[in-house]
Amino acid sequence: MAEEYDVFDEMLLDVEDENDELNLSTGQIVGADARMTTWAIDWKAGRFGGKVDGNTAVVHRTAKYMMTERGQIDVYPKIRTLDDVEVDFYGSYLFSMVGQVFPTVEDVENEIQALCELAVTELQDVQSIEVANVQLNGDKISFSFHITPNEGVTEEVSISGFGI
Repeated sequence: MAEEYDVFDEMLLDVEDENDELNLSTGQIVGADARMTTWAIDWKAGRFGGKVDGNTAVVHRTAKYMMTERGQIDVYPKIRTLDDVEVDFYGSYLFSMVGQVFPTVEDVENEIQALCELAVTELQDVQSIEVANVQLNGDKISFSFHITPNEGVTEEVSISGFGI
């Protein structure tokens, strides 16, 4: 049986103490100087449309971040190999769930929540991302993110039919 690859093991490979672990996210991409606007997402049509600002922009940026596979888009051209992923910090590890087997909905929910908590350490203008409404149907999952900006109200973003 082939050994399973775990991106978190690779990230933590050279961590020798808790301070090293806490400093893994020093390259945070969103903070006080973040852009004030972003492209809006039309959730029903599944397309970009117009621009949004303020806390709505934070929610939309967070949703895009969570649904972008880590290291797959040259948002920041530093990424060349998996070793460079920590340097870039764009995209979530949600796609690391692809190919895994989850015996229960609770197992899926726990995995997604752990990935949400990791994202919060990298997105400085986000207070929390909570997962809810998880449904498992074969190799597809549906769920919601409850995204709370630091200075805003929690908004729900629903994801349907994510293949694992």
